[in-house]
Amino acid sequence: TGERFFGIYPAHNAAGMQLRAEQINEASIRESLWLHVSGFSLLESPTREAVLHALRVARAAGVPSSIDLNLRLETDVFPEPYREAVFAAVKLSDVVLGAADEELPYLSGVKNPIESGRIISGGKRTVIPRLGAEGSLAITPTGEVHHVPAFKVDVVDTIGAGDAFNGGFIAAMVEGHGVFEALRWGNAVGAINVSREGARGLPTRAELDEMLSRG
Repeated sequence: TGERFFGIYPAHNAAGMQLRAEQINEASIRESLWLHVSGFSLLESPTREAVLHALRVARAAGVPSSIDLNLRLETDVFPEPYREAVFAAVKLSDVVLGAADEELPYLSGVKNPIESGRIISGGKRTVIPRLGAEGSLAITPTGEVHHVPAFKVDVVDTIGAGDAFNGGFIAAMVEGHGVFEALRWGNAVGAINVSREGARGLPTRAELDEMLSRG
C-alpha cells in the first residue's frame, strides 16, 4: 500500500534496551547544550530507567531537554509500564515532539492537534505536533500557537522524516532562535530528507540555508 511497516527483532532484550542508569555519563549531560531522547527507548528496562535518569540529570542541571514520543504500539495497546514511563519522561522534558494524528492523541485523549498540544503542555512545556505535508505546529507553555507550512518538495521516501525534523528544530533552538524559526528549520530539514532515498538524507548547512531562503 506504500505505507511504512516496522519489524522489530528481537522483540525483547535487544541490544538497544541494555543501557543502564549507572552507565549514563552525567558530567557530559551537565555540560551539554541540549538533551534529546526517544520514547522508543522507554519500551523496556533497564534502558527505560536509564533514559529517565538522564532526563532528571538534565533537569537538575538546567539543560534543556526534549523527547520524541516515537510510540511503537501493537494493535493500539499502550502497556501500563510503558505508558507510565512515557508520561514521566514528558513531565521531565521542556519540549515534546510527535506525530499529530498517530502519537499525541494517546497522551491527550483528543484528536485536535492544538487542543491535544495544550493538554500535553499543561502550561509547562512546548509541544510540537508534526503535521506531515501540512507542516508543523508549536503550542507554547503560555498557550501561543504557531503554525509553519511545509516546504514543497517531490517526496521520495518519508522514513526518517520525524527524526530529521527533530534535528533541524533542536539545532535552531541551540543557536538561540525562537520557536517559530525552529519550526522552519525542522520543516526544511524534514523536506530535504523526504526528497531523498533512505532514512538519513540529511542536508549540509548550505543546503539548509538554501531551503530556508525559499520562504
